[in-house]
Amino acid sequence: MLDAYASGANGLLLLIVYMIHSLKYRIVIEGVESEEMAREVAEMGCEYLQGYYYAKPVPSAKFAQFVARFNCVDVPQVIDVPVP
Repeated sequence: MLDAYASGANGLLLLIVYMIHSLKYRIVIEGVESEEMAREVAEMGCEYLQGYYYAKPVPSAKFAQFVARFNCVDVPQVIDVPVP
């Protein structure tokens, strides 16, 4: 969806946001890489944003620490599971 943002077709992205909200869904925008991008998609009404602007990917062993630190919750230790 952010390809529409990057190409300058914000009108299309805004229509998609409106359509999704009319169906009573919430929106997760992935790939947010700058403050400007975060501000613009938030102003469009996107509820959840994620991407390099907020945090870089972390290994699963450090994920529980990351979540506990930023969400102030007690998170059980994450076990590293090999990816096939």
